[in-house]
Amino acid sequence: MKILNIGIPDHFVKHGTQEEVHHELGLDSVGIMIKINNFMT
Repeated sequence: MKILNIGIPDHFVKHGTQEEVHHELGLDSVGIMIKINNFMT
């Protein structure tokens, strides 16, 4: 069974607003959809 883990990487993350950080890490709605689509293909 394959499992997709989505979370914050274990390294220094640049500071900014939550929105900026989520976008930078791909943890905003668009980034999560891209990760899911890539995982499914």
